Amino acid sequence: MLRRPRYLLVLVVVAALGAGVAVIDDPAVAQVEPQPIVFHHVFSDGDGGNKASYTIPDAYAFTQGSYVLMVSASVVSAGTPNVPTVTGKNLNWQLVGTSASGTMRVAVYQAWADNPQASPNVTFDFAGQTQLRSSRSFFEARGGIDRQAPVRRIAFSSGTGTTAQVALPGFANPVANAAVFGVAKSNSSTITQELANEIADIGTGAEQHRLSPAWELGEETTPSASWSGSSNWIAVGLEISAGTDGPTPTTTTTVGPTTTTLGTGGLDGWIGCSMT
Repeated sequence: MLRRPRYLLVLVVVAALGAGVAVIDDPAVAQVEPQPIVFHHVFSDGDGGNKASYTIPDAYAFTQGSYVLMVSASVVSAGTPNVPTVTGKNLNWQLVGTSASGTMRVAVYQAWADNPQASPNVTFDFAGQTQLRSSRSFFEARGGIDRQAPVRRIAFSSGTGTTAQVALPGFANPVANAAVFGVAKSNSSTITQELANEIADIGTGAEQHRLSPAWELGEETTPSASWSGSSNWIAVGLEISAGTDGPTPTTTTTVGPTTTTLGTGGLDGWIGCSMT
């Protein structure tokens, strides 16, 4: 016996999907998702050598086209630490924000690695003021950052105790934007970050000073960190804006009002670093 073609079933499925029928690679309807933000650790170090200028001696490199963030901390014996001038690697280092409390300062810098060079290495110049100790951590995103306004918000806080926290407003894009948090403190105990991806935990040994930055994809309006033993601290929180620069997805599927990315290129895993 011949079976009838199942046209009725096909019509029912199409009618049920309506506007949600998947259309693949149709330029009229397919959309491209921004590449997600992923930060990668590049280099971190600490110095307790009582210097007014410090050049990082080690070999390290920034990825062509990446967005670089750097969190630095410094301490003086008396007064307020100067804001360092940062140069090196053929990058245009821009001060995003800084805050001082007592004899300690935290500063955040950014740069686009449009044409990074192997030398000269990055130098911190404190305008003749000797720093008892200083530390810094560099990390980069290789795509997914808003080229025009990478840092949407920045906030600082300071205090004394075993916990540091910063308050940020609700994120402009609570899913695609990223939170970055950094804290510097005046004792040597290791730092436990609330955000999922700790980038480094840098100590300067007997100098009793630590710096730790971390990041996480998505909204976090109260990032924090904790440690043992009460100490003075300064913290910074940032909202990093997502964009469409960098490698783009290879294939997209549009289903109704949403777009799902089927494949992407150019991302490798996050690399963390912990130094004690």
